[in-house]
Amino acid sequence: MIIAEVLKKEFIIEQLTSRTKGDVLQELADVILSEHPDYHPGEAAKILMEREKLGSTGIGDGIAIPHGKLNIIDALAVSFGRSREGVNFNAMDGKPAHLFPLLLAPENAAGQHLKMLAKLLPDAQRCDIPQKPS
Repeated sequence: MIIAEVLKKEFIIEQLTSRTKGDVLQELADVILSEHPDYHPGEAAKILMEREKLGSTGIGDGIAIPHGKLNIIDALAVSFGRSREGVNFNAMDGKPAHLFPLLLAPENAAGQHLKMLAKLLPDAQRCDIPQKPS
């Protein structure tokens, strides 16, 4: 599976409006799930925040890769958002995150999202993070 198969153009947010971790998770999940008939706003963000309690998905260098499993979806989905200002994601390097690929997988998908994470990590580490003008 390649990223282009699961990241649809309409799932890309060029400039996130959110300024907190929880709001970023909500905004990114909403673009994937807003038209799903069984989706209740906030449900995905709650699950993703529970995952964050296990350890931050902020990997450093301005990147966070939140991920989680939902029982209302039947295939892996990815959304992507960027924040020029940055959002505190409790990253390992203590810096704000600017780039956010979000992965959502079906609950019964054993390891599917982990395989996609493994593909995303090398790509994410090569990204140039936009710098604020001085």
